Amino acid sequence: MNVIKGVPTHTAEHTAESCYNTEYWYCAACDTYFADEALTQITNSKNVIKAEPTHTLVHKEAVTGDCQTMGNIEHWYCEACGTVWTDAALTQISNHMSVKTGYGEHNFVDGVCSVCGVREPIKWVGTQVQANSNLDMQFALKVSDFEGTSGNYIILTRYYSNGKEAVEVRIEQADWTKSNNFYIVAYSGIAAKEMCDLIEAVVYDAQGNIISEIRTESIETYAKSMLTKDAVIANAEQRTMFVDLLNYGAAAQKFFGYCADMLVNEGLTAEQKGWATQSDVEVSDNRVKGDNFFGTNLSLENVVLMQFAFKVTPVDGMYAEVTYTNYRGVAKTETLAVENNNGYAMVSVNSLAFADYETMVTCTLYNADGTVAGSATDSMASYAARANNELADALMKFCASAYAYFM
Repeated sequence: MNVIKGVPTHTAEHTAESCYNTEYWYCAACDTYFADEALTQITNSKNVIKAEPTHTLVHKEAVTGDCQTMGNIEHWYCEACGTVWTDAALTQISNHMSVKTGYGEHNFVDGVCSVCGVREPIKWVGTQVQANSNLDMQFALKVSDFEGTSGNYIILTRYYSNGKEAVEVRIEQADWTKSNNFYIVAYSGIAAKEMCDLIEAVVYDAQGNIISEIRTESIETYAKSMLTKDAVIANAEQRTMFVDLLNYGAAAQKFFGYCADMLVNEGLTAEQKGWATQSDVEVSDNRVKGDNFFGTNLSLENVVLMQFAFKVTPVDGMYAEVTYTNYRGVAKTETLAVENNNGYAMVSVNSLAFADYETMVTCTLYNADGTVAGSATDSMASYAARANNELADALMKFCASAYAYFM
C-alpha cells in the first residue's frame, strides 16, 4: 500500500514581517518553515530571524508639561513594534507610560492662566479654632478676592470620623462675617470628642463652579500644626493650651467611646507632651443651693452646657434669669427659657467660654408673676470637683491654660 502523499497538505500559520523577523509560514504538524505563501521555499527558524532589527524609529524630545500638555522625558520608539527606549543606542527599554512626566501647573498671570485662560483658584488665607461653649473651626478669605462679585457661597462639609453620614452647611456670601480685610466663616458645634472630624471648605460662584482651593482641616490637625510654629513654641502659655486641648479631646473620646482607636493626642513628641499642664488644677465645690434646688449637670458631649434643675413643675410663663461675671470681668445677665425635664424645671446655660471655668453662675427661677421659685449658684470648676474623673480633670487643665493664655 502506498502511504506517502504525492503532494504534502501543510496547515501553515502566517507570520507577518516585523522588526525582528522576515515574513514566513510555519506548519506545526511537520515543524517546517516556509518563506513563501505557496509553501515551496523551505527555510528554518534561524533564517526567519533578522540579523539586525529593522526598527522604524521616532525620536521624541523632552517636553515640559503644562496645564494642557502632558510632559515627557527624551525617548525613542518604533512605529512598527511599539518598543520604547530611553537612550539613542536602544539599550534601555521602557514603555509609553514610564516616559511621561505628567501635566504641569497653570501659569497664572494677574489671576488668569496664560496657557488655558482658567481663573486662579482663590486661596484660603488661614484657619483658626474658636473656643467658646463649644469648638468652632473658622476659615478666612481675603475680601479683595471678591470685589465686584456677588452670589458666591461656601460649602462646609463635615466628615465624621465614626462613619456617620457627612453633613453640608451652605453659607451665602451675604452671610460671611467681615473682619477688617477678611471674610470669616465658621463651622460651629464641634464637641471635644469630635476634634478628629474633618471640615472641608470650598467656595462656589453663583453658577455653582468651584472657584477656590479645597481646604480640609480638623481641630486635631490645626492644633498639631500650630505646635510646629516657632512663635507658638516660644509662647509657653499658648503651646500648653494647644497640648491641653488635644489631651482634653482624647479624654472625651475615651469617655464617650468616640473613635478611641485614633486619639487626637497620639503622635505628639516627647517634648510636646512635656508642654502639657502636668499637675491637676485645684478646684473645690463652692456650689450654693437655694430654694427648690435639685442639682446641676455639666454636659460635655456636644457643647459645654451647664444645666440647673429645680424641684418645681414648670408652668406657663415661668422663666429664669442667669447672672455672672465672665473671665474678662464683664457682667452678664441672660433671660432663659425653662424646660420640663421629667417634671423638674430645667435651665440650660450655653454661653460660658472655657476660660469661664471658675465663674460662679447664679440661676434664679421665676414664676410668671415675678416671684422667685428657686435659685442656685454653681461653676464648671465646682462641678469638676464633684465629678472627679479623667474627663473633668482634662477639661480643667484646658480651661486653666486657656484662661492663662487669653488673660
